[in-house]
Amino acid sequence: MGYRLKGPVRKELLALRVRLGQLCSHDLVKAQHIMQEITVLSRTPNGHSHGLVVPRACSVCMYFGHTEQHCVVRKERDVQTEIEEEARRRLVLYKEIHVYN
Repeated sequence: MGYRLKGPVRKELLALRVRLGQLCSHDLVKAQHIMQEITVLSRTPNGHSHGLVVPRACSVCMYFGHTEQHCVVRKERDVQTEIEEEARRRLVLYKEIHVYN
């Protein structure tokens, strides 16, 4: 999120970010309200581009407060996929060794 945690409102902004991260994409109105509070506290009431601030939900887990790049669910899936791929590679190698021996 491009809204920096500055000075005396840092704790309030962190608390709002936590609340935002607990909302799923179907809670858009609540997310917009929280995002508006964040923009007011961070002194960017109309957003960086001076337009309406609309929070985006992660395309993987559908929660607000982060993008796919920083999604814990995606990272866990990636780790699980790597484990499964390694298991497949070992199985193929095991079969190749036993076929030729």
